[in-house]
Amino acid sequence: MRDVLVVCDASPLIALCAIGRIDLLRSLFSDIWITDLVRAEIKADLPDWIQITTQYNPDDFALLRVGLDRGEASAIAFAMGQENATLIIDELAGRRVARELGIPLTGLVGVLLLGIEKNLIASGSEIVADLRTHGFWLSSKLERLLSDQPTP
Repeated sequence: MRDVLVVCDASPLIALCAIGRIDLLRSLFSDIWITDLVRAEIKADLPDWIQITTQYNPDDFALLRVGLDRGEASAIAFAMGQENATLIIDELAGRRVARELGIPLTGLVGVLLLGIEKNLIASGSEIVADLRTHGFWLSSKLERLLSDQPTP
């Protein structure tokens, strides 16, 4: 997946920053983009290898705003205009719309599972505990999925 252009929404970035694992994105993907509107939702400092764009179709953005917040709509609009883009998004409404548009997607848990698979995360259970400590909610099913992963 290193060669895939990744477009990220705010909540996965906020969670990765909170648990000190923003570096995971750079280890997994070579090209990571967010929109200016996603950046505005993130209070934490971000590394300079995360690229910020304002280049999303305004008509697509306006249509997507009907059911989504500004960050989600801009991220999906930007992904729509990119070849070979994968969207990292957690919000259910945004995931539904991205699927309907045929945009490949994953979420925070998918990124963490890939990190475990690539031996970049030593313990899924520790990640779950870190997320809980920082106030991030995962369903018990997703917590078990992360915690039950074999680690090196």
